[in-house]
Amino acid sequence: PMWTADALALVLSALLVAQAFASPLGFTAYFSSTTCPSGWTELPAAKGRVVVSVTNPATSMLSLGTPLTNGQVPAHSHTVAMNPISLSQKGIAGLSGSNNQGARSGSYTPSVSVTSSTSGLAFTQLLLCEFTDAASDVPQLPSGAVAYFNTAAGCPATWSAYTAAAGRTLVPGYSAGSGTLTSSAAALASLEDPQHTHTFTPSAQNTGSVTYGLLSGSSLSLASPTSYSVTGTYASASSNIPYHQLLTCIGSGTWNTLLPAAAMLFFPSGCPAGWVHASGYAGRVLVSLPTSGVVNLTFGGGAILSDGTVTGHTHTATGTVPIGIQGVTATSGCCSPSYAAAGTPSYTSTSSTDGASFPFLMAPLCQQAPSSFSTTTSTTTTTTTTTTTTTTKTTTTTTTTTTTKTTTTTTTSTTTSTTPTTTTTTTTTTTTTKSTTTTTTTT
Repeated sequence: PMWTADALALVLSALLVAQAFASPLGFTAYFSSTTCPSGWTELPAAKGRVVVSVTNPATSMLSLGTPLTNGQVPAHSHTVAMNPISLSQKGIAGLSGSNNQGARSGSYTPSVSVTSSTSGLAFTQLLLCEFTDAASDVPQLPSGAVAYFNTAAGCPATWSAYTAAAGRTLVPGYSAGSGTLTSSAAALASLEDPQHTHTFTPSAQNTGSVTYGLLSGSSLSLASPTSYSVTGTYASASSNIPYHQLLTCIGSGTWNTLLPAAAMLFFPSGCPAGWVHASGYAGRVLVSLPTSGVVNLTFGGGAILSDGTVTGHTHTATGTVPIGIQGVTATSGCCSPSYAAAGTPSYTSTSSTDGASFPFLMAPLCQQAPSSFSTTTSTTTTTTTTTTTTTTKTTTTTTTTTTTKTTTTTTTSTTTSTTPTTTTTTTTTTTTTKSTTTTTTTT
């Protein structure tokens, strides 16, 4: 049959609408539940990992490190290269012997042991789910949403790569309004394991001293007493934060798809109408719920501050200085000059603080508000002095009610009043909710 111009226009319009309402391939959202809603599937590769944004589809869906277990705070340590300590010679007119109080001159390298530490970041576990259902006609996702996509095919139509977050993890911000904050740490290359280091804080020491009942001379290699500092250099190390790379895109249009109750997305331009600020997660790094994990569990250090300051962490180095012995045939006492004492003096050193090693971008995390889940949801509660009757959502209507109000008629009065969904009386009441037939509940 021949198609008229109007008919072709209608077909084209329908196709465009269907495309606009199609679910984006690989679209994900966070949920504070233990299982994904119907039509959504948990992302196994992200379990126990932080998500890092990428804008190159070829680097999406790649992982680094070992996934965390429930509530596990990633820890790490460093190796430290210790600097030798030199004790200069101070002779004595004597022979080698069994008096071992004195230190031999020479070079001594301290031993070292470094404590393990965490990054100082605060973490929260949330479920990350991928939308796998067909398109639906329930509420639209507003423009300006930033989402992770479990795909290597590129951002879908009406979406573009969110370059501001490339090489960074998205961290919930403190405000519901517009604005982002970028950490000082450099963005990561694909699968880069971020490194950091610390400065070794010198530990002041003193050799102590001994004297002998001899005069000074030059025949033995005793050491001169001195003050010295134990110093070292920290090697770079990873904070051991495992992550999963996902394509990150920002939407420029709206589309219809199933967004279950309490779905959470980032909105750099601020939480839109129908969405509320998920303020309880502000400043915390999100970890995709591990196997057997507890949702909403928080652990680790202090939350990142609103100005991007991270609590950070330090390490403690401990050890000894193995100062050698120079035996002397002499008694201890007066009146020789002082010489360094032998022994193994211990030291403790706390490193400088590091708190900027894992890059992030802070933006508002918004949660779909209950009022926007469905326009047909209605809950009515009627309370009397002796009992409480609750009538939950129905899907039908009568001519005497609206979608948000309930008509309540008291049995002791001829007055009929329209009240909000929660009504308190002191007598028997009759409550009618939306229904194809009138349902009466007497309390």
